[in-house]
Amino acid sequence: MESEEETTDTEESESSVDKLLRDIFGDDDVNERINSEEENTEGENDTDESMWHKVKEDDEEIHLLNDRRFIVGERELLYLIERTTCSECGERIDSSTIQEGEKVAAGVKYQYLCINAHKNKWISTPFYGGKSLVALLIQLMVLLSGASWSKFAAGAKFINLVTGCSRAFYHHQLLYKFVLLESDRFKHIRHSLDIWHKAKKLAYMLGDAAKKAAHRSLLPWIRPTVNHFWYCCNTCSGDVQKLIKKWFKILHHVTNEHEWSGGRCNHSKDTNAGVEKWISKDSSTYREFRKIVVNKEFTGNFQYYTTCKQTWAIENLYFHTLLHYCQKQVSFGFDSCVMRNQLAVIDYNHHLDREIQQARDGTSVPFVQFSRKTKQLVAYDRRVAKSYTYIPDLIATCIRQTYGARREAYTKSAQAKKLDGIATNLSGDITPSSKELLNSRKKRKTCGLDLSASC
Repeated sequence: MESEEETTDTEESESSVDKLLRDIFGDDDVNERINSEEENTEGENDTDESMWHKVKEDDEEIHLLNDRRFIVGERELLYLIERTTCSECGERIDSSTIQEGEKVAAGVKYQYLCINAHKNKWISTPFYGGKSLVALLIQLMVLLSGASWSKFAAGAKFINLVTGCSRAFYHHQLLYKFVLLESDRFKHIRHSLDIWHKAKKLAYMLGDAAKKAAHRSLLPWIRPTVNHFWYCCNTCSGDVQKLIKKWFKILHHVTNEHEWSGGRCNHSKDTNAGVEKWISKDSSTYREFRKIVVNKEFTGNFQYYTTCKQTWAIENLYFHTLLHYCQKQVSFGFDSCVMRNQLAVIDYNHHLDREIQQARDGTSVPFVQFSRKTKQLVAYDRRVAKSYTYIPDLIATCIRQTYGARREAYTKSAQAKKLDGIATNLSGDITPSSKELLNSRKKRKTCGLDLSASC
């Protein structure tokens, strides 16, 4: 039975270990490690037109895209037409004859006569392949920016903005899928695991051992051992055998043995100055330490750590960029989901190495946010705004797909058609029509009100 003094010492040891582990790795919050990457561009210039300054007008599509577009009120348009002149005779327009013509997607057409009865017309949008160019660009704006058509259309309705119909938006998406090519061969990719999680597991294995009174002398060696693991992964040049050989050197180092038959430590002699808590080879603490270092479960997958990679970048892609294009609360069809995933990857890869934003005096511009881990304000370097320079070419390629497209081009992919054959619910039963379900619900409500009726 432990005495009160032994219990107190054990609790203090556990507290010291837990504090050290938190100091090394912080709280287990993935978002805390990555949330500064996407949020540190707050305040980006909403009027940035740099993506269009570098575009060369090599073809018709790019020439059309370079034109700026504005939102104009209906009264201002009518006011402008009233003051124009006839394209045939040059006389003024008879304002009483101005009327709206046939419907134009995301635009308007006016027909009118001059005082000499010559017919004139004016259309607010150019046409491309027989389709309203503005309507096509609005659809691509929604898709390529990661927005949803339903939210955009609802907002447009709030200000009485003419945008085109949702059917055309989803219809044209079937064409755009051919632009964002999907690769199903990734043989060149090398499989790696996150070294951060491996190092954390090592720290907790050592920490659990150091919590025991007999092995308390392991506590000052937790951080150096974790650092040594990082060093080995970073300097093994992708060779797992070299990684293992470097890793096992720690077994000699902790005993103050820095040169031995067949090997030596890579640090300088000055590194050992001031170190007094060496571990004796004959101690139970060393045997426990050795058991952790050579543990087959820990060292058995070292081949996945030879690149010294972390997955924070992928987590950043998922938690910020991908969820921007594929919101969890919105359901997408297979083809649409694939396109949005590809757009997220293009966006992320294109802006991966953005430079640090510089102030006029040459210093970096700071970005401050509240850290949930430390409960304090933390400053980061603000990155320059995203350029999206790939967008003009992508839009031009997409609208080019619509030119003269045949009916059979507007079809789902083979994979999407295959998924359509899967049961739409877990039971596998045929889902009743919405009308049948609604009538059944109304019938239950009616029967509930009439207690004398037989249901």
